[in-house]
Amino acid sequence: MKAVNAELFAGQEVFVGMDVHKSSWTVTELYGGNVTKTYSMKPDPLELAKHLNREYPGAKFKSVYEAGFCGFWVHRELIKLGIENIVVNPADIPTSNKEKLYKNDVRDSKKLARELDLDHLVFLRLFFDWLFHIPNQLLAIITDRQINMQKSLT
Repeated sequence: MKAVNAELFAGQEVFVGMDVHKSSWTVTELYGGNVTKTYSMKPDPLELAKHLNREYPGAKFKSVYEAGFCGFWVHRELIKLGIENIVVNPADIPTSNKEKLYKNDVRDSKKLARELDLDHLVFLRLFFDWLFHIPNQLLAIITDRQINMQKSLT
């Protein structure tokens, strides 16, 4: 049966929206324009990659999460694991009034997956790379430190 699944998903795109927190992630998987699964998991990029490869063998994965407390370490790990990922500014995500009124982790992860599929999201780091022409590793260190400084001030 794995061979059938591998043929089914070969070259297909699976979009993954993640609402990340320190103790857990809420993850939504979107395939073929439809939400296939939403679940909570421990915050572990390797476990996510294993799960996605098991469920959608041969697929190409695109994931997204909002910039926040965790900085870019999740992004870097997902890239190493072969998952295309972007980090977005929460204020730049298209949001309906209903989504603002009834905000929760599940809705947020679904919204992120949907907007990634529709190509409505802009990678936060691309803007900084263009603006400052700073190498990626140095930029990640600077960005992580800026976020930690902002957190300590609030």
